[in-house]
Amino acid sequence: MKISIFQLAFHWLQKPYPFYANARQGWKLGGWIALFICVFCLVFRPFGMMLVEPLVQLGLAIGFGMATFMISVLNMVFLPRLLPNYLNGKNWKIYHEILWVLYLVVCIATMNFLLTHLFFDIPAPYITFVRLLLITLAVAIIPAVGVILYKQAQHYKQAALSNRSTSKSEQLAMGTDQPTLDRLTLYSSNQKQQLSLKSDQLYYICAAGNYVEVYFWNGEKLIRSLLRNTLSAMENSLQEFPDLFRCHRAYLINVNKISYVKTHQQKYQVYLIEVPNPIPVARGHIASLRERIAEG
Repeated sequence: MKISIFQLAFHWLQKPYPFYANARQGWKLGGWIALFICVFCLVFRPFGMMLVEPLVQLGLAIGFGMATFMISVLNMVFLPRLLPNYLNGKNWKIYHEILWVLYLVVCIATMNFLLTHLFFDIPAPYITFVRLLLITLAVAIIPAVGVILYKQAQHYKQAALSNRSTSKSEQLAMGTDQPTLDRLTLYSSNQKQQLSLKSDQLYYICAAGNYVEVYFWNGEKLIRSLLRNTLSAMENSLQEFPDLFRCHRAYLINVNKISYVKTHQQKYQVYLIEVPNPIPVARGHIASLRERIAEG
């Protein structure tokens, strides 16, 4: 069963994404974005800046940079304090971040529009708000993509380090690092990162680019951890765990955690206990999965 580009995009958009960890990070990020906008305006002279004198161009660039900094800090530092139940990292997803970036772009474009027409006498009547919004979006897309990719890489790195620290603590408590049928130890491809947990804690594992996402129960809630490895390598290393089943090219599931299965638009989906999102089942694995469920 092939995965469509829409399924891949939907799965990617649903991935957790780190929100701004603290106010200091918001100030710092706002400063870097403002600096980029200022330099960009000086080099490429958008918003009709080529029509005015060089000294005025410098003032405009600084003004656009300061406006960008003010809007960024207002939204990344102060707004999360006013709306802590909505703007936090608990349930923040990639699609949340994309919508958030678009919202910031609209705010910056609005400020630039007011700055252009109210504070500076620029002979550019053709620059309407919509045109200015499109220009701002074109200017902002480079730092926005850079910030998203950087934060995602940092998130993966921190999660991997957390996994390594957690597994070492659990191994010291156990007195051994040897896996058994009751205990699983998942390794990264370079063997430097590992995650140790009880077999009944494991819910499912899914592919995430060069990483795999391991979902397990910590006694209170479902936890997501990252290891740099392929799903096929993970499957081979867990062959002694009989309850793990490859239901899809991107998923390994614990059949003991299956709550129910259903058919939706001619697609077979499985729901796990405590997991709200369905997990797809490839056509070639439907019969095998039915046998496993019947056996269990």
